[in-house]
Amino acid sequence: MLIIAARLRRVMKLLSFVKDNVPRVGAMVSGGVLDLSLAYMQLNGVDAVPDFLYSMRRLIELGEPALAILRELIDRGRSDSGGGAGSHNWSQGEVYR
Repeated sequence: MLIIAARLRRVMKLLSFVKDNVPRVGAMVSGGVLDLSLAYMQLNGVDAVPDFLYSMRRLIELGEPALAILRELIDRGRSDSGGGAGSHNWSQGEVYR
């Protein structure tokens, strides 16, 4: 598991896992693992996602620009977001417990 602390002492716990024989990158949220590739597709209404959502190595290579996208994904979909404008409560298909 990779733990990244931002300048504001905000911590993201990232991990890699395999689902349906496809490597993926996930984040620990609300006691489960958020599949970041599925979250990206759902929040952006697209079928294709950036390659770093399937590869921790690629994510590390890209650095801050990729981390900024991850922070946005996690923030937009936190289950404790209260359902405000632009928020999304992660469905069971995205968070694995």
